[in-house]
Amino acid sequence: MNRAPPPVHSPPSRCRFLVRRLPLPVAAVCLLACGEDSEPPAACGRIPEQTLSRGEHMRLMPCFEDPEGEELTLRASSSDARVATVAVPDSAISVEGISAGSATITVVATDPHDLTAQLQFDVSVLNNRAPEVCGTIPKQDLEVGSNTLLQPCFEGGLCP
Repeated sequence: MNRAPPPVHSPPSRCRFLVRRLPLPVAAVCLLACGEDSEPPAACGRIPEQTLSRGEHMRLMPCFEDPEGEELTLRASSSDARVATVAVPDSAISVEGISAGSATITVVATDPHDLTAQLQFDVSVLNNRAPEVCGTIPKQDLEVGSNTLLQPCFEGGLCP
């Protein structure tokens, strides 16, 4: 009595050919080729418009997810490097204001299958810096109906 070889489990239904009775190496290649398709990563949020001063740095954490949970590689670019530059030192991005103006920052996440997702945000760079507090106002005791002169201190302002 001549028995047929045991069947090899069929690949997912996307494959339209039968794997039975193929030599094992050929069947293995077919199963790998017919396996689940990788899905691209996706941005899981957005970054609102950012404003920074010339010479100021800011660090932002873009959010991307990969359906297979694979590690993603980030890269970023600026539409105008004369206004703002961007670097990717780790899973965050670092933006630096170079000169007054506006630029669009594009962040791209790539999975191991070279599938990508991207997000963009605008950056406005101001020529000046926001004032910074350079002192505190000490506690004041006042009587009802009296006045006192307070001297707030801001960098670039009148500081004693």
